Amino acid sequence: MKQAAGIDISKDSFQVCLREQADDGRVKIKRSRSFSNDYEGFKGFLDWSVKGMSKGVSLKHVMETAGCYQEDLIWFLHDNGQEVCGECRHPAMPVYASLVGGQPQQEHADLLQ
Repeated sequence: MKQAAGIDISKDSFQVCLREQADDGRVKIKRSRSFSNDYEGFKGFLDWSVKGMSKGVSLKHVMETAGCYQEDLIWFLHDNGQEVCGECRHPAMPVYASLVGGQPQQEHADLLQ
């Protein structure tokens, strides 16, 4: 069983879709919701994301790192012990990530394998 929270973030809000992938490959969308892109929205998202998901299976938080709007959410999730994965679209991002010790992901599908 694998679980992921796909996050689409903008200046004022972010949208999340929670999904599970069974060992046989079947995918089930659990639920989706929007949150404000601020501390209160981050807290609400963290509380909401753990409800109804399978226990004992880590939840990967996946988002495209296309601008600066995701930075506060990334730090919030990291500070709260959550696993965060970024999808790098900018050609310079893989170079930057390798310089700071990160491993950039190119496709959302890779994150569930």
